[in-house]
Amino acid sequence: MEVLLKEPSEHSHVPDPDRLHLIRLKNEIKSRGASSDEGASTILFDVLRTIPLTITTDLPTNGALL
Repeated sequence: MEVLLKEPSEHSHVPDPDRLHLIRLKNEIKSRGASSDEGASTILFDVLRTIPLTITTDLPTNGALL
């Protein structure tokens, strides 16, 4: 078994744990929109209630989420 390792690039930075919340948020909106008869605003409201307040500054606009 070969193991490939590479040196970190100059663009190295610490991982952003809040980005994971954003990805989960978008995936939840997409999956509920595809499999539910709920309105877009209902889905958005329900999903936004579950996220930590620390990531609200990183959220895209509501229009971009829909």
